Amino acid sequence: MEKTNSPFASAYMRFLQLAKVIQALPSGMEMDANESALLQAVVLRWYENKPMTVREAIGLADLGSPATLHKRITRLRGKDMLSTLNLEGDRRAKFLIPTERTLDYFSHLGQSMQQALMASPNSPTRGHPKFPQAAQLDYDVSGWMAKRAAASLSL
Repeated sequence: MEKTNSPFASAYMRFLQLAKVIQALPSGMEMDANESALLQAVVLRWYENKPMTVREAIGLADLGSPATLHKRITRLRGKDMLSTLNLEGDRRAKFLIPTERTLDYFSHLGQSMQQALMASPNSPTRGHPKFPQAAQLDYDVSGWMAKRAAASLSL
């Protein structure tokens, strides 16, 4: 079977290669696919300014049973990928929020995606006016991520 000449397929395959390297890098950060899916669901809700509670997370039936999801949350907390936050005066609800380590992890994945797009000579975004950041290999959103983390703490 021949390799595809599609720039989109090439960029995505390159991204998968880079993501695999990043996921294997730091010791203790290894996650199985189920932990990764749970972490992504929690961080996406946080990113949308609607942090997920532990109760909501263990109710994600498509990711597992409540007991299994609770174990995964505990493992992610043990890996310093998630932390919990209680609202002032209300200790009943624990909100799951990403840690600095998680933000770094997603930042590295984002940089890998950008590198994958730039690595392809037929990159669909190279020189496209809607994607000026594709020309910047050192594109850094860490300042933005820090602001988002600070904002989530002031629920």
